[in-house]
Amino acid sequence: MYLKKVVYPFIVKINSLIAQPKAMKLTKVLIFLAFAVLIVNTAWLSDDIMLSFRQIWNASHGYGYTWNYDQRVQVFTHPAWALLLTAIVFITKELYFTTLVLSIALSLGSIFILFKHNSLLLAKNKASNKTSIGTFFIFSLLFSISYISYTSSGLENPLSYLLIGLYIYLSLKWESKQQVRYTTILLTLAALLFLNRFDYVLLLLPLVIHLIRSRLGFLHTLKASMLGAILVLAWFVFSIIYFGAPLPNTFYAKLEAGYPFFEVLTRGAKYFEASIFRDTTAMILIILGIIAGFRSKQGLYRALSIGIILYLLYILRMGGDFMLGRFFAILVYISIFNITSFAAISQKAKIRQKLIIAFSIICIYIPISLPLLDARPFYLHTANERKYYYKEYGLLSRYRKWPKMQTNSSKPPEKYKVLCGGIGARALQNGANQYFIDNCALADAFLSRLPAVQYPHWRIGHHYRRIPVGYGEYLTKQKEIERVELRPLLHDVTELVSGDLFSRKRWKAIIRINITKPYHYDKEFFQKYVPP
Repeated sequence: MYLKKVVYPFIVKINSLIAQPKAMKLTKVLIFLAFAVLIVNTAWLSDDIMLSFRQIWNASHGYGYTWNYDQRVQVFTHPAWALLLTAIVFITKELYFTTLVLSIALSLGSIFILFKHNSLLLAKNKASNKTSIGTFFIFSLLFSISYISYTSSGLENPLSYLLIGLYIYLSLKWESKQQVRYTTILLTLAALLFLNRFDYVLLLLPLVIHLIRSRLGFLHTLKASMLGAILVLAWFVFSIIYFGAPLPNTFYAKLEAGYPFFEVLTRGAKYFEASIFRDTTAMILIILGIIAGFRSKQGLYRALSIGIILYLLYILRMGGDFMLGRFFAILVYISIFNITSFAAISQKAKIRQKLIIAFSIICIYIPISLPLLDARPFYLHTANERKYYYKEYGLLSRYRKWPKMQTNSSKPPEKYKVLCGGIGARALQNGANQYFIDNCALADAFLSRLPAVQYPHWRIGHHYRRIPVGYGEYLTKQKEIERVELRPLLHDVTELVSGDLFSRKRWKAIIRINITKPYHYDKEFFQKYVPP
């Protein structure tokens, strides 16, 4: 009753005031400036990206994508983002500000695309002077912790926002143009988004299917997909040749974790729960986005809704993440496209009323979801990473202290350190002086092939490994480890990450590790949890 009698008439009045062309332009400028101020004020870097930074820094200084001394391990999960940063850092010779400035620019570009998309919708539906509801929902992104937190952080999200935004906008703009060249651009954008994060395939699959059905047919689409296919194939060929494996090392670290299905599912459900209570705005927008996409008359937005659902199921199945909102951030952004589309085509007063009431519900939750306010750093198994790291790695933090970076040395280190949490920054500072043994296996190609300890209170992304006796001495002094049955696997991994790229011995090791896997050892020994 309060919504219908007070909030709804108030928003309708505002809508009528700003719907005029001049007022609308001013409103868009003010909202864009609000995004710019908020994104700059919340800009930060996560420890997670420092894992990638070490490899990017080494590569830009001529040491290749190495982690420990002379070890080629693909720690990053975002090839497109890593390659882009490497190219720019090679020019700037600076990493932190380069990454933040690029992230901010890409994020603001993605907001600009939202406004362009909304204007195009209104023009196509001849509704430019009748409604500004879509602008309201673009404005609501300001209050999503998930979205705003990952407009920076150093991770791949800003590039993902821009690529998917361009795809949706150009797809709408060229919907009546059936030429191969337009389809080529769209499929190339899809390929780049896939290379920015491989699990985006679930988001992209419905879009590509829709593109094939609605444009040129299978054969012409196949021709149009050649450039994108070449880019994807080139990366996988490079990855196999250079790293010795087609996928990032983090994939193998999580694949070999070995936790029961329902236990992983429970962690995924808790990840959803954490976002529902800590970023209610984001979850409301995602639900509205799914509904709006299915209610839309255009296949593009229905395909987006199907992609969102598939990705939500994937998040649940993978057990979520330890970083609050990271995987939901792109879904919130996509949802705004669906909502603004539905708002533009819906001329019925009842539908506009329901959309405004939905926006009013979001407004109710604004006080508990302002990104600038400090939320609790931890909730269940999930952390508000921006809250946790902003003091040290925030762009405008008074106490900011970037880790001092070291490139790989010309001689192998003579000491080692075992570490999991916070390994990114420490490896940046001291990686030239010692081997870092990541007992969560994200940066260790050998430990990632071993099963995780079945710790009862495990946290997603932190799957601890039991380190074989003598592993540190093997790295520093070239001594054999004690467990004889593990030596064939260790020797093959060593050949994989440090051997001559094109030697016959290394390629035999690549085949054994990725295909035949002729390794036999007591897995239960490594999985067994021993209470302290």
